Amino acid sequence: MKTTLKIIAIMGVILAASAVRSNAQVSIGTVTEAPAKAALLDLKDQPPTSENVTSTSGGVVLPRVKLVAKATLEPFIATTDAEWNTSNRANTQKEHVGLTVYNLTSDTNFKQGVYVWSGNEWNPLKISSNYIYLPTFNLTWGGSSGTPNSINLFNVYTNNFSPAIASHHANSRDASVFVLPDYNSDPSDFHYVVTDYHPAIEIYAITPDGVMTYSKAATETANSIPPENVYVNVVMIRK
Repeated sequence: MKTTLKIIAIMGVILAASAVRSNAQVSIGTVTEAPAKAALLDLKDQPPTSENVTSTSGGVVLPRVKLVAKATLEPFIATTDAEWNTSNRANTQKEHVGLTVYNLTSDTNFKQGVYVWSGNEWNPLKISSNYIYLPTFNLTWGGSSGTPNSINLFNVYTNNFSPAIASHHANSRDASVFVLPDYNSDPSDFHYVVTDYHPAIEIYAITPDGVMTYSKAATETANSIPPENVYVNVVMIRK
């Protein structure tokens, strides 16, 4: 009888292992809900609700570590290990692309937060701001009051933050950090908001693509020069 039970148990393990190999997907937290099709690991403790909520009991806690250097995998792999020698290093770096941790080191190279290994170095997981404040730009002042002029605010944005002109900026680090990651977004990806403007200017409208129509205010004559400190404050809000 014991022998029969052992055989049944062994067969169960073999069948379970075969199922894992053939499916290669795992749901953790529930035994009734299959993982999403493209997920190797799907953490959830309930089927999706009408609002797509799959857990009300918790989330994932990343391992908390103290990273040592930007371009090494320490403390996991020491630079003296065989995996990090000249012949093996490239493969080791490649194998760990996507490794994600919560870093506790705070120094000139690191701040506390989530870091991802890129294959060459640790990079902080950045959450970009939804608000972009446009820098100083020029407006056409010619014509009489009430004569419409226009300016493309999205072009102002790309002209100031594109890689083509990044080398003309002065900053505390390398020029590449001054290029916003979505500088080449579509104009319709943003809302355009004028938060304030000088009374010498009249704002008529802003199109969904960021073209602002404006003119001199009625108080300005055809030959008048712009008053000092004329301004238009524009904020782009990522949708």
